[in-house]
Amino acid sequence: VTIQPTGALPTSQPVTITGLTGSQTTDATLALGGTNPTNFGSTGAWTMNTGTLVVTTSSTMASSSVTSFSFTLKNPAVGIKATIASVSSAAPAVVTAAAMAPTLLGGTGTWSSAAVSESTTTTAATNTLTLTFKPSFDLVAAQKVTITGLKNSATTDSATLAVSGTNSAIFGSSGAWVKDTGSLTLTVATSQTVTAASGASIQVAVANPAAATGASGASITVAGGPQDMASFAMSGAVLGAGGGVFNIATLHESTQMAGLVNTITFTLQPSVAISAGKIVTLSGLSGSGTATSATLAISGTSKAI
Repeated sequence: VTIQPTGALPTSQPVTITGLTGSQTTDATLALGGTNPTNFGSTGAWTMNTGTLVVTTSSTMASSSVTSFSFTLKNPAVGIKATIASVSSAAPAVVTAAAMAPTLLGGTGTWSSAAVSESTTTTAATNTLTLTFKPSFDLVAAQKVTITGLKNSATTDSATLAVSGTNSAIFGSSGAWVKDTGSLTLTVATSQTVTAASGASIQVAVANPAAATGASGASITVAGGPQDMASFAMSGAVLGAGGGVFNIATLHESTQMAGLVNTITFTLQPSVAISAGKIVTLSGLSGSGTATSATLAISGTSKAI
């Protein structure tokens, strides 16, 4: 906190900072730190419900002098909109309340992780989508989680699409589905919470398109509660009936030294199971001195596959 009064403040003058609502810090005498804590006796009286800190001058504060001090509060347990605090003083030296900058005790939440996967890529089949997500803040009752981009499904609009899976009860076991936008809106039910520690995993069954099409990615947002969350891209691509995609496909090498044996490690994660007899082809590995071989040795964790 940095303040600069336009007039002198006498000894024992209370200075009140209000509007710091949302903190989890309970009523207490807080220790002051920073540059000039002794100007206020190094402590302040904190009231949680009103978000108020009252400090009292220990000596006269000269007109236009700059005083700075700090104190510690615990952030909210859930995402909330940041607040604007104000500072004022009452008798004997009255200073009208003035807004302080910047906003505090709030933040824009995000997602620690969010993914979508599917059970089948067979055209026209019932496809179980698994949606897992973990927010950076707890999500509380009445907040709405909206997943968009699940296009291509043949499932028609429904205000009560059945939701199953591990955490379906958190959302009352149903969600609002809109076919054209491929959106699913889930509302956190009364007395329920999606915790930042555990997140949530749910499933919905929708119909795959009648013909093969490109798989689509999805995004997730939160609105309607104490704090909104901006759109976040989920990993995975679904509803591209007729063929899956690789959610993960990476390559790295053991050396770049010319003439040396180079171990190439590749990691793959398909969106659907790849059955026995299917051929997986990696192309573009040009430039090697290794001769053509129909039985090149494979090692590593999944070599038996």
